[in-house]
Amino acid sequence: MTIKLKVAKATFILICASIAGHSLGFFKEIMIANYFGVSRLIDSYYVALTIPNIINNILLAPFAVIFIPIFIKYRIKNKIEADEIASVFINYLMVFLLLFTVILFYFAPHIIKLFFGSLEPERSFLAIKILRVLCIMVIFTGVTKVATGILNALESFALPAFSQMLITLSTITFIVFFYNRFGIFVLPLGLATGLALWSFALIAQLKYKGYNHSFKFNTQSPAIKEMLNFSALFVVLSVLSQVGVLINRIIASYLPSGSIAAIEYANKIMQVPLIIFSGSISTAVYPFFSLQIAEDKIEALKDTFASSIKTSALIFIPMAIVIIIFSKGIIQVVFERGAFDAAATVLTSKILILFAFQLFAYYIVAIMMKLFFALQDFKSILYVNLINIPVLIALNLLFIRIINPPAAGIALATSVGFFINSIICFIFLKKRLVNVHGASIFMALLKIGAISVISGILMHLIYNWLGSKMVLTLINRLIAMGSAFLAGSVFFIVAAFAIKLEEMRKIYNLGMNKLKGEI
Repeated sequence: MTIKLKVAKATFILICASIAGHSLGFFKEIMIANYFGVSRLIDSYYVALTIPNIINNILLAPFAVIFIPIFIKYRIKNKIEADEIASVFINYLMVFLLLFTVILFYFAPHIIKLFFGSLEPERSFLAIKILRVLCIMVIFTGVTKVATGILNALESFALPAFSQMLITLSTITFIVFFYNRFGIFVLPLGLATGLALWSFALIAQLKYKGYNHSFKFNTQSPAIKEMLNFSALFVVLSVLSQVGVLINRIIASYLPSGSIAAIEYANKIMQVPLIIFSGSISTAVYPFFSLQIAEDKIEALKDTFASSIKTSALIFIPMAIVIIIFSKGIIQVVFERGAFDAAATVLTSKILILFAFQLFAYYIVAIMMKLFFALQDFKSILYVNLINIPVLIALNLLFIRIINPPAAGIALATSVGFFINSIICFIFLKKRLVNVHGASIFMALLKIGAISVISGILMHLIYNWLGSKMVLTLINRLIAMGSAFLAGSVFFIVAAFAIKLEEMRKIYNLGMNKLKGEI
């Protein structure tokens, strides 16, 4: 099987798993909105969740990037040596994660006060208690990240992707059976339990795949020295990459109560396309970037990069248009019930509209960062992140003053920040690879953007016309959105073929090959 077909197959598996996981996850988010709405309780939960998430991202993001290329290189030569190298690196990582778990538990009050001192005593006290429950997720998230990285390196994508639904199932179970007893604490308890179950499932899969772990701390291997030398740099890069997340959350904590919750609900909607498509594609393509670089196939690497950017535009640009047009309807259908009222819908939908502009830029940044990592061009990554921090702070401080509600200003700052970041990344990438088919990419984006806008206008007109002809109950709203979406999609596909868009033809051919069993 060729590299392109392997990438396509891995991407297909990850997308299917993400669709299944997010379908279930949507049900979980509906339940959370129904029980907690846009409230101080949910604000405190998301504040507490910020800290372990950032720690995991800082310590675990380097793992996959450093580990996968080196693990693949050594496993080709000697499986036993590769497993031993992985074991040593993992053992050191787990020691650090355990240390941070203890620190989080003991210093929880000081951490919340340091970063979120603007919270009133009630929200602050609750955030401290939730953080102490969530600190255990640092360990379990580490296990899942490590196991997933090894399995992906072994070209095993299905079980790691599908088994993460255990987190959602666990959270739903806790909400249904223990809400009256634990209240808001059903969320951290469900999350921690689900992570533990996911960890055990992945460990079992590793054993099945033949991975043998040893509890050694030998640092004499050249591969271990290489990994450890890179780790310090990667931790610095990871810290810089997480500063933006912390900035957004700290600024949001100064806004009116419920702002953090509304931003998170809108972000949950955004995570569906971002994780299903962007996360799946970038995860699938990274091992193959690494392989092409290891084999010194630079021209093939450029083609893979350009193709992934152009093809993804067919997903993200029209998807952004769809989210903008149907933002209020989406929030009403998904969340508006129980404690989540009409006022919460208005606030969250405004935030969602401005979040939607980040879709394609987010993917571009993600894929270019993967390519920088595969090229081991850490200097460019450092410069990009250093530039991004002051830009994001300035955008946030500007937009929360001129956008109403201020929480929507944070969403706009995020979107504009990703757009600026994507331009900076592309400039650095061109310096490294010289010719990355920029003109071809630009023309494809121009064509896709044009037909996306036209199809979006058509969807908007049809949706408004249907809305004027019927009472928009839940079912009627779904019918109106579905009809408008179908009409816009048909127009988009026909227009793409009419202007002979190469990327649409490639997707069509890939689908036909899949149906014929050629993949």
